[in-house]
Amino acid sequence: MRPDSVLHLFCRGFRLALLLSACAGTAAAAPFAYITNQGSHDVTVVDLADHKVVATVPVGKAPAGVAVSSEAGKAFVTNPESKDMSVIDLATNTVLDTVPAGDGPVGIATAPDGSRVYVADWFNNRLLVFDARTHGRVAAVAVGTAPAGVAVHPGGREVYVANRDDNTIEVVDAARHVGVAKIPAGNHPFAVTVSPDGSRLFAVNVWSHDVTVIDIRSRQALATIPVGNTPYGAAVTAAGDRVFVTNQHADTVSVIDIAENRVIATLPVGGYPEGISVHGGRVYVVNWMDDNLMVLDAESGKALATVETGKNSRGFGQFISLP
Repeated sequence: MRPDSVLHLFCRGFRLALLLSACAGTAAAAPFAYITNQGSHDVTVVDLADHKVVATVPVGKAPAGVAVSSEAGKAFVTNPESKDMSVIDLATNTVLDTVPAGDGPVGIATAPDGSRVYVADWFNNRLLVFDARTHGRVAAVAVGTAPAGVAVHPGGREVYVANRDDNTIEVVDAARHVGVAKIPAGNHPFAVTVSPDGSRLFAVNVWSHDVTVIDIRSRQALATIPVGNTPYGAAVTAAGDRVFVTNQHADTVSVIDIAENRVIATLPVGGYPEGISVHGGRVYVVNWMDDNLMVLDAESGKALATVETGKNSRGFGQFISLP
């Protein structure tokens, strides 16, 4: 083979590699939303690059909670009425497995490294721990009454459970699978989320219509911030400067400035907003009564798009696959 032919093949191969690399980067940069639909017993998968529905995945009965783990390559969904957890393959958008998950699985979260799945078993007052690879149950940890929302410390060392009827947040040691503390919250905490730096915990209190801000190191409440009527879900920005809270009975989202511990804006959204996530300068709000996913600009609060989902959409938890 002539030297110039070798050079030609090398250059062509190099250009192809660059093209494939660019295409892979573009695909990875487009996250997907996995929205649980309680009324239609399925999950709507939305491509957030163009706000289009790309799949509808049948799961168990009345799905509520969802935890998408890009590290595990799976979305984990709690189905309270069929008392199980569906495992969805992110690559194919098909159900890989269905696993028994107590008598009332609701809140769900995954470890940052994708190794564990944590499920709140509402009726049995337990936190169930699953292996994210095999889907086998690893442990069952006794917590408070009516555990709802679940969040995991960014370092993976602790799991936080909202004990709704005890008005506390349970702190669970992730390595030893034991409860190590109960932190007082407001009246009926339902959702719980953690700041990206792992310094703050935010408990959303349904009956007292406020958010309790907790210092994770000292396990002490720093502030109580009034929000809208019947808050349900919360999401923190990647910068850790704001918290967005859905208010079910007000059809709004409260925007909290973390540095000032106060609401700085109230945004109108759809009917009965529940699940909420923040990613890439966008806020994604799941409206239960309107059966849709609303997209807002995180800075201005302006509505950018609305995507029709299934019936009675909830999206309770981390429903976005992060690239």
